[in-house]
Amino acid sequence: MGPPELHRRFRFALFSTADELFVHLPFSLYHGWTTILVVLTAFEAFGVNAHTTKAGVWTKVLVFLALFFFEATSATYAFSTAEGDLPASIAICFALFAIFAEQRSSAFIHWSALGFAVLSLVWVVKGAYGIVVRTTGHGIRLEDPERAPLVGGN
Repeated sequence: MGPPELHRRFRFALFSTADELFVHLPFSLYHGWTTILVVLTAFEAFGVNAHTTKAGVWTKVLVFLALFFFEATSATYAFSTAEGDLPASIAICFALFAIFAEQRSSAFIHWSALGFAVLSLVWVVKGAYGIVVRTTGHGIRLEDPERAPLVGGN
């Protein structure tokens, strides 16, 4: 029994609901959340005490770039497949709304976080729409011969 036979035999078992819930969902949430934590930990490790020192211009620029990175990562997750990586996008969107809710000392950071959170929410909706299209069967589905490359290399 070679790989094509294995693929035909276990094709539907590989994408079961249990597989999505217990394998893909936890790792996707973990990856999205750790992306946030790595950047926030860098700010915590190399930043100054926010209670005693106001954020300078460079700090605000770096925070803006970090928020942009979060939103761009959420967009990348949304466009990684037809349905996107919805749990990772949700984790990033949740974190951006949390940053908006908690960062009130600087209006620039506060409102930038809201803007990027709303953009991230757009990518979450795009991923949810992709899942609805996939599960309802609407949309274009190409079979294997139609997805094959035009020029065979192997």
